[in-house]
Amino acid sequence: MNRKLLSVLAVGVLIMSVSTYLAYPSKPKSLVDSSKAKYMHCPKCLKEKMYTPAGIDIPCPYCEKPLIATAESVTRSGSSASSPYSQLYMLLLVEVVLLLAAIWYITRKKSEDGDEEFFYFNCPKCKQKIRYREHQVGVQAQCRRCRKAFVYPEGSLEEYVE
Repeated sequence: MNRKLLSVLAVGVLIMSVSTYLAYPSKPKSLVDSSKAKYMHCPKCLKEKMYTPAGIDIPCPYCEKPLIATAESVTRSGSSASSPYSQLYMLLLVEVVLLLAAIWYITRKKSEDGDEEFFYFNCPKCKQKIRYREHQVGVQAQCRRCRKAFVYPEGSLEEYVE
């Protein structure tokens, strides 16, 4: 593998690892203080039950996630709690797209001569405009439109006729 490619991959994996470490959600905290809490809900399955001080340490019976205390019912207010991992997923998605763009930029084919000029001529049969490079002069080819065989002529940029 190319050294540039390996270094870009290594830096990308390192950045994603650090981002995951920093953005990984900690244990969910209560959204209100315990004196105002009336409901407890699971952030994953969105099941809800009434608040009890003794039940705050009991995990969700359906998915085993810790429950979060709220003052209002999540089901009545219509707002569902977003996943605590959504910020992490979005950050990693952006980083993966940037890493893929960097890999594409490094591995794309670069033209050796950016100032290479093209020659043009018309197909002898159908008059299709055909473009070719200087190194193709004298090479036999076929028109894409009418399939007429021809040899790329010697010429200059000014010889093209519409």
